[in-house]
Amino acid sequence: MTDFLAADDKALLERHGLGNFDALWAKELDAVDEPNTNRGGWSSVFRMDLEGRGFYLKRQSNYLTRTLHRPFGEPSFAREFRNILRYQTLGIPALQAAFFGERKVPGETRAVLLTRALDGWDDLDSLLQQWPQLAESEQRAIVKGLRRAGAAPARRAADARLFLSQAHFLAGHGWRVSGAVDRPGEDPSVVIRSARPDQGP
Repeated sequence: MTDFLAADDKALLERHGLGNFDALWAKELDAVDEPNTNRGGWSSVFRMDLEGRGFYLKRQSNYLTRTLHRPFGEPSFAREFRNILRYQTLGIPALQAAFFGERKVPGETRAVLLTRALDGWDDLDSLLQQWPQLAESEQRAIVKGLRRAGAAPARRAADARLFLSQAHFLAGHGWRVSGAVDRPGEDPSVVIRSARPDQGP
């Protein structure tokens, strides 16, 4: 697969010498949490800020997902990246990928996925926990925003059998999905319906 570099982020990344796989792989950053070390490899996430814009840099080595279509495995970030593109094609607000690439080196399969941070957005679980403390006007604004901006994309996701694992809301801007995964065989519309804030906590 050819590396993906988003046109909107290309100039910024190149100004900082981060417009290619090798530079992103070598960038020294502090991990936001402990690396995942199952699946015979590792996967780690790092926060990166450039000129006031936040990103999450995800790197993995030999962290493979095996499916019937890819029995020898592929980096799990390859699947995540394809799903981000699927959401865009379906017109579903989602994470924005800034870069994706993978490399095979002797004894190792590496992958890099750089996504824009959802700074300023609240995940729906947090909103539901805060629900009783929110003013009635804030509750109405959230419900109105979800209904206006969320109904059609949520239906398209359900029709495409996509599972909306993590959704974030920004008042006045609607919602955006940060969990770009698909779960064949499950009915994602059940998950979507269960996260309506007008049902209370």
